[in-house]
Amino acid sequence: MRFQLPGAAGDLIATADPFHEDRPRTPPFRTNMHHCKPLLLPCVSLFLLSACGQDLKLKRLEAELETAKNQGEMNVKSYELRCHLEGKLKSLEERLQKGLDGTELELFQKSTAAWRAYLDLEVAFEASWYEGGTIQPLMANTAANRLIEERMKALNERSPQGGR
Repeated sequence: MRFQLPGAAGDLIATADPFHEDRPRTPPFRTNMHHCKPLLLPCVSLFLLSACGQDLKLKRLEAELETAKNQGEMNVKSYELRCHLEGKLKSLEERLQKGLDGTELELFQKSTAAWRAYLDLEVAFEASWYEGGTIQPLMANTAANRLIEERMKALNERSPQGGR
């Protein structure tokens, strides 16, 4: 019997099917696939959600901040985003520390403490421009978020595994 493989440009392949000589034999990868189809989407979805779960939360928080309707809501959403980014940074720092020892670990810990002091001072400085205004928390959180993202990018670039 002869059949055409899917995707092949008109190439026919001869096969022998001793049980059903009157019809073409389906390649094994096609016969088994119909059993897997119901499981394929949930498995792929679960994999993608676990791999991208943090990024999905980040996207959601950013979208909530963008769609905030008033100053109070923007202040709250920017703070939630800041907390999420601080958590991601903390996780990244912990992963990086596991690969360090001796002098490297000591220097990394000192660098991290110095960077956190810089973060606090820089955020306070930038927020001071808006002293007394309802926008001050938003501006402080925006400055912190920008600096945290820059720090994570720098640590990921220096990391042997890319921070993963």
